[in-house]
This record gives sequence, C-alpha cells and structure tokens, in this order.
Amino acid sequence: MSDRPAFQLFRGYAASAVLSSLHMAGLIGPPDRTTSEQHVDVPDTRGRPVVLACLEYLRRHGLVDGEGQRYRLTEAGSSVYRDASYLVWLHGGYGRVLAQLPELLTGRAFFGVDITRDGRWVADASALIGRIDFVPQAMEILADVDFTRVLDLGCGNARFLLRVCQRFGAVGTGVDISLEACERARREVEESDVDGRVTIRCQDAVDLDSIPGLATTDLVVTFALLHEILHQGLDVLVGFLTRLADALPTGARLLTLEVAPADPDAVHDGWAPEFTLVHALMGQRLFTARQWTEALREGGFRTRSVTYPPLPNGMLLLAENTR
Repeated sequence: MSDRPAFQLFRGYAASAVLSSLHMAGLIGPPDRTTSEQHVDVPDTRGRPVVLACLEYLRRHGLVDGEGQRYRLTEAGSSVYRDASYLVWLHGGYGRVLAQLPELLTGRAFFGVDITRDGRWVADASALIGRIDFVPQAMEILADVDFTRVLDLGCGNARFLLRVCQRFGAVGTGVDISLEACERARREVEESDVDGRVTIRCQDAVDLDSIPGLATTDLVVTFALLHEILHQGLDVLVGFLTRLADALPTGARLLTLEVAPADPDAVHDGWAPEFTLVHALMGQRLFTARQWTEALREGGFRTRSVTYPPLPNGMLLLAENTR
C-alpha cells in the first residue's frame, strides 16, 4: 500500500476516532505515561458488539491484544495512547466542526451560528493535555511567585486552580462561562480539601466589574483564554488587559498559556498545524511569543519570562502589572 498513501490517512482517521471514543465512553482510563499496562473494559451491555468490533480493528493494527472480557494496549498502542488526549481534543472537541467543513467552505453555515465545537471535550481533553504537557512547568513557575489570592479566568473544571490553592495555601476564585464547566468545578471543590477557600463564578471572564476581590488579587491565570478575546480584535484584547491591570494591585502577576501558530517551514510541528486550522475555522488567530509580549505591554503588563513546556508550540508567559 506504500504507493497509495491515502490509505495511511484513511487508517489514521479511523484509529484516532476509535481510540478517542473508547476513552470518551469510559472504557479506557486517562492517558498515563507512567505505565505501559492499560486495559480496556468490555462491558456486558447492548454496546458490547460494537466495542468488540472496535477492539478487533485495533488488534488488526497491533494496538491492542486480548480476547473475551480482557484486552490491553500493546506496546505500540500504549505509545500512541500516551498522547490520546490530543486525539480526544480533535475528535471529541472539533469532530463535528470538521464533519461540517463543506458547509463552512461554501458559506452555507458559519461557526458560532450554525456550527459549534463540543465544549465539554475541548475542556476535558485540554485538562488531560495540561496535566502532562504544561501544568508541571506552570507549577514550577509559580513556586517562585509570592501570592495569596488567585483568580483563574476560564477555569474549566477548576482542577488547576485547586492544585494551586492546595500547594501554595492560596484563596482562589474560578470563573467560566460554561454552566456545565461550573457545575463540574463546584463538584471538584466540594470533594477537595480546600472547600471554603475556593469560589466558582459562572459568568463571562471579560466581565471584570462583576468579579469581587480584584483589588487584592495578586495572581491571575488564563490558560488558552486570551486568543478567544483576541478574536474580537486586538483593540478589544488590549482594552481587556488594560481594565484588568487597572483593577489589580501594582506588581500582581499574570500567568497565561497560549499556543503559537504553526511554523510554515517546520516539518514536524506536533499539533500546531491542526490547532491553527481549527482556530482559523472559528475565525480566530494565534500570536507568537513576541506578539503576546507586545499586546501585554500595551495592556499594562511587563513580561518577566517566557517558558516553553512540552506542549507543542505552547508557551507560558509570566507578566507583571506595571500600573
């Protein structure tokens, strides 16, 4: 089949959908880079024939082995599944967007009006990606920052916020516009050992006037939020940053994570080309580290460091409020 390369894409598309769907259905646990022994549960339900068909497909491609009720990922399968959170992000989060790409191409439909991404799987996959590929580096950065009150804008399930408050003894507020994300975040807070020190607010993160305690907040976290605001225009982004800087005390820190656009000259760019594509389909643009540094400066923040975590094309910018 080497002279028919389309079939490599064909198999990759199917295998990505199957692997990510097995995770989304709860039949394989979260990707774990500390072990090569991950098993697949075969339920005794009406879905059993479909599960077995998917496992037989993966077995034919050397990704699982086993029979009956017990299957496990092979060494090759484990090496792929370690990064399955990226597959879930694309298939689960943006699968329906890509499935309706013909309508977007012809102008018969528009993103945000007729077509939307699946926010749950974008958030869940992003949390899994972060746990491995940028949260450890973010925690190292924060170990050198003095703060007592943290605000997480776009907090999702609030697991990062909880981790920060647990490790550094801070008081925290998480803000997210998604009702589902807020409900899950509140459950996480209730089940944690910092209940009472962490508050979840369900609202638009740009509505800073309705967020209490900004005047005493000395750390703000935004993971993959600022490019969403940039979508409305650079002037809107700078205006948001300016309002945030004016509301925070001088010297407060801002830790933000963003993904740079794909390098057109790069051969291996991780997920950057696909990340760039889906955001272009949504009408969003991405900035380089230099562009983010300039935008932050215009909004009143001086960039103190730029860290490049294992997340392909990812960057963690730590900035200080100069107002």
